[in-house]
Amino acid sequence: MSFLQPALLWALPLITLPVLIHLMQRRRPETVGWAAMSFLLSATALPSGYSRIRQWVVLALRTLAFAGLILAISRPLASNWLQLAMPARVDLTLILLDCSPSMQQRESATGPTKMQSIREQLAGVMNNMPSHRWVVIDSANRVPIEISSIAELDRIAEVEGVSSSADIPGMLQAAYNFLQSQQSARTEVWLCSDARKQDWQPEDTRWQGLREAFQKYPLAIRFHLLLYPAPPRQNRSIRITSARTRAASQGRELLLSMAIQRSDASHQEAIPVRLEWNEVATEIRVAAAGATTEVIDHVIPLPHGLSQSWGRVVLPQDENQADNEYFFVHQDSLPRRTLIVTEHLSAARAWEVAAEVQEETGDTSHVEIHEPGAAGGADWEAVSLVIWQAALPDEPVATLLRTVAEQGTRIVFLPPAGAGGTAFAGLSWGDWQVPRGGTRVNRWVKDHDLLANVRSGSPLPLEDLLISRYRQIRGEMTPLAMLSTEGPLLCRGLTNQANIYFLATTTSPLDSTLEQNGVVLFVLLQRALAAGSLSQGTTHDATAGSVATEAATHWTKLNKSERSVSTNPAHTAGVYAQGDKQFAVNRSLAEDATTQLDPAAIDHLFAGLHYDRLDRQAADRSEIFQELWSTCLLLMLIALLAESAVCLPRQPARPLRASQASDFPSATRRATS
Repeated sequence: MSFLQPALLWALPLITLPVLIHLMQRRRPETVGWAAMSFLLSATALPSGYSRIRQWVVLALRTLAFAGLILAISRPLASNWLQLAMPARVDLTLILLDCSPSMQQRESATGPTKMQSIREQLAGVMNNMPSHRWVVIDSANRVPIEISSIAELDRIAEVEGVSSSADIPGMLQAAYNFLQSQQSARTEVWLCSDARKQDWQPEDTRWQGLREAFQKYPLAIRFHLLLYPAPPRQNRSIRITSARTRAASQGRELLLSMAIQRSDASHQEAIPVRLEWNEVATEIRVAAAGATTEVIDHVIPLPHGLSQSWGRVVLPQDENQADNEYFFVHQDSLPRRTLIVTEHLSAARAWEVAAEVQEETGDTSHVEIHEPGAAGGADWEAVSLVIWQAALPDEPVATLLRTVAEQGTRIVFLPPAGAGGTAFAGLSWGDWQVPRGGTRVNRWVKDHDLLANVRSGSPLPLEDLLISRYRQIRGEMTPLAMLSTEGPLLCRGLTNQANIYFLATTTSPLDSTLEQNGVVLFVLLQRALAAGSLSQGTTHDATAGSVATEAATHWTKLNKSERSVSTNPAHTAGVYAQGDKQFAVNRSLAEDATTQLDPAAIDHLFAGLHYDRLDRQAADRSEIFQELWSTCLLLMLIALLAESAVCLPRQPARPLRASQASDFPSATRRATS
């Protein structure tokens, strides 16, 4: 419990006044005996036991009345957090806001969103919990913004309409970095989220470092987790899984594939899907049965001469509007060019076969193979993918690789047999490792990048791979697949384009079963090739939050979405243009997953830290803090009424009636007459 006027608690010693008065009244004056009064006193005296008990009850009630008055004036606060013990005043309050699309979920058609409910709760917290400073860190920008009132959240546009996923460990790291630059003695951290597993990333290695850092922080920090974990009950989401062109008898066609996911799969229904393309809106009726329904290759005839266009698909309104639309861009397919640089030409055969596989789109695919010494003379123009299995390049080839990487080309480095060469993109090769009996993949990133799950949601069969020999990778990286020996199998360099990969083993049967179990190799290469090919064209698909904010500064928005409030294109779904290029930005695949983080996992993440947790529902409008002054006044009133009742005099004995007196014996009657 905390108090809005804690200074008035210094008056609590006044509750001893009834005790002092009681003790002073116990001082009896000198008694002078008077025979006539003895009969009077004996007649009116109360039993001594009752008198003592009444005195103590009156004393307790008067003390309680004084305490109730003082507490009411001090304005105490109470919370339905039983473990919450707020200090009188804190120096700094940090608010970490999860602004991901799932925070736009409503529990009813007319109810507030989770984000709106959080803002209402924060208003009550700010009004009732004194703090010298209030600072907000949102999940999109992760930049501390100081506010003086909850109304100032309106100028932080990212609290509404953001399409990017949250990174809770990254937000906590931003909070810790901010605290390092401050001199605040007592800090309260409010983390507001819906506890989605993809946002919290409980398996991320950053959690251990964050726990240790906050535990060692020299000043007092308390965490308050304000969570809205209710999953959607009757929500639908839609996404475009493929937008490609093909030759037709009357020209070219756009083939549009989409997937609709339902949280309530207990019944069948016909879902109207609004398709907006080339300034024309049509409606498609999709018969949905089960949790996921796919529409494969919906045909849209392309007008003659139209080389690129954009559009979107929209679902009817439901619990969450943030996942009811998906944008797409398309252009005529470009040639897919793969450049393979290898020390042994025979080692390139598996990659060459996987790269030459084409879909039935009329696209062309070119594969060019070179030895390291001849790589400088290769045709580097419009290369979609580079496979490099040789020592890391020196100048001037290294400059060529950096140039094509900046253009969006995907580069995959494989370990050479001999010396590793110098570092590239901050990564370098270490020693070869030969684990006894081989090793396998025990975890990998399944929601995005090269090893993501397939359209049906099934994971790639990485656990079937046997790695007999692999090479260590040194430097700072983003692991995408980890071996059971705790070494990375596939990782991504920390570059702005996020398109440079290191694969720790080769396709040789002596090193791995990548070639024999060709599914993983084929999917990995085709995804890298498709992403690199798109980067060469004028249309690009991007995941919200994956584009650098600086790169999207000069984008112009083409669609007119009423829902979006954020002014940051890198984090907002839509279609944007820069010159002759068009960009379709959408939420990540992970946002359609509804897996919640269980309480035990949260306890593990915050183990050793001082924290409280409150799970609420979006429809719950009650405040976290409630003032108890009225309760204290009621307690004082009850105490005074009870004290008055106890102090009432006892009723005197009623005189005997004549009929009652006649019942006494005659001797007694004569004595009383």
